[in-house]
Amino acid sequence: MEKKPAVFIDRDGTINEQVDVLTESAQVVLLPGAGEAIADLNRRGFLVFGLTNQPIIEKGLLTHEGLGAIHGTLQEKLAEFGARLDAIYTCPHRHKEGRTCRCRKPESGLIEDAQKEFAIDMEKSWMVGDRLRDIETGRRVHIKTILVSTGGNTRDDEFFPDTKPDYTVHDLRAAVKIIK
Repeated sequence: MEKKPAVFIDRDGTINEQVDVLTESAQVVLLPGAGEAIADLNRRGFLVFGLTNQPIIEKGLLTHEGLGAIHGTLQEKLAEFGARLDAIYTCPHRHKEGRTCRCRKPESGLIEDAQKEFAIDMEKSWMVGDRLRDIETGRRVHIKTILVSTGGNTRDDEFFPDTKPDYTVHDLRAAVKIIK
């Protein structure tokens, strides 16, 4: 099977607007240019995956079915631009001291899961996100990284003081112009 390059994209703050607690499909709003950017990647033959930590599932604020509805709405909104995510990988676990989860970003489990399901050329793949946590995820699997500034400020980046992206741009549209 021929391997394809992939672009792994953080969901909240990169594809759709950052919402404090996203629990309803009606809260899904694409960021400007995100649909067109993903459609461009699709046309160029990249596999495109959404990655998201969703600890609100373990906290009981959202069910797996509710998450499925949110992701269905996200795919519908992307389809309006001729775009699609080939899959969306989710970590439902919350951070707990002393407990390590293989799928919670910055761990690499979500990308490893995609590698098991798809033939991915990792040497030509990218990670795009709005947090240094996302960039660290890409670095751990040795792919190129792009930090976008669409997610707003957070203290989360303080936990990754030594993590540096390969590129920093304003939004997903600008990131896609770099991806080759």
